[in-house]
Amino acid sequence: MGKKSTQYRLRILLLAVAVGMGILYIANEWVLYSRFDQSTPEITFDADVLEVSVGVTEEELLAGVKATDKKDGDVTDTVIIESISKMLGDYQRVITYAAFDQDNHVGKAQRKMKYVDYTPPRFSLDGPLKADSVNAEMSEILEPLHASDCIDGDLTSQIVVTDTEILSMSSDAMTAQYEVQVTNSCGDVATLKLPVKILMNNTGAYASVELSQYLIYSKVGEGVDLGAYIVRASAAGLEYGPEALQISSDLDTSMPGVYTATYTLITEQASASTDLIIVVEE
Repeated sequence: MGKKSTQYRLRILLLAVAVGMGILYIANEWVLYSRFDQSTPEITFDADVLEVSVGVTEEELLAGVKATDKKDGDVTDTVIIESISKMLGDYQRVITYAAFDQDNHVGKAQRKMKYVDYTPPRFSLDGPLKADSVNAEMSEILEPLHASDCIDGDLTSQIVVTDTEILSMSSDAMTAQYEVQVTNSCGDVATLKLPVKILMNNTGAYASVELSQYLIYSKVGEGVDLGAYIVRASAAGLEYGPEALQISSDLDTSMPGVYTATYTLITEQASASTDLIIVVEE
């Protein structure tokens, strides 16, 4: 009985020692933790929304940004731009800033950036969209089509065709509609539906109508002088003035949309036509 009692007391003592050591270990760790700097830099801005030009520099994006740390004080010189979001509504993007203290703790903050002179990607044509055969390659048909914007410049290589549709067909020609799309580095997407004429027989081989532009943008309510885009017209080696051309169009400048003006030259020797695509925007 005495032996069992001794063993029991020994176990209690060992347990008490273990608990005590555990408490001492936890207390020691807590003291060390409380002495160690756990704070992160705090980033502040002089304006919640930064209004900038599309040509803004990194230095301008960092203007008005301040970072402070409880231990290290002013750490503004460590601030970097971690990322810039894709385009949001109203031509805004979100900038994420990061700052570091001497213990490599990172503090982050975000603010909006708004472009004051941004224009979305736009398409252009340096010739008419047409083909002389239904077997023509799409790359050949779309060769005159280009795209650009104020951020990236030339975006022609980024153009993709997202849909095609046959609009009309006759013995002489077929009209198709190509939906094209381009996306810039900001994530802004421009989409346009373009009519494409595919000639069944090349009646315009000896005649041509040349325009200064083949795709224009206009605002709702603005007038469009269709005759101003005529450069020259010829048939069988003879030149013709603008008065010899017939201009037909579905243009309605009171409504946003994509419209077409067709310029047609008809002579006894030959005939030809070409289209001007008008994009009316809000």
